[in-house]
Amino acid sequence: MPFVWRAPDLDGLVLLIAIGLLGGTGQILVTRSLALAPPAVVVPFDYTAMLWAAGLGWVYFDELPEAWTWAGAALVTASGLYILHRETVKAREARGG
Repeated sequence: MPFVWRAPDLDGLVLLIAIGLLGGTGQILVTRSLALAPPAVVVPFDYTAMLWAAGLGWVYFDELPEAWTWAGAALVTASGLYILHRETVKAREARGG
């Protein structure tokens, strides 16, 4: 890195600042959502990040994830949805319904 480093130009600096601000704001919003709703309800929405990453990778870099990546994403998503279902059933039983 010391031999190839170049200071960012104004456009690059603006992009770096925007990425930092948007990423920080996004993290604050996710944290706030976890304070307002049960994690079992909020976290499945975070799984859409995998779809966004795949879509943006396809649009900007013309590459798609391999089959094993899709299989892993499906497994993680299915597990999260199962946990959401299980927690919903447990909450309903605790309320006596």
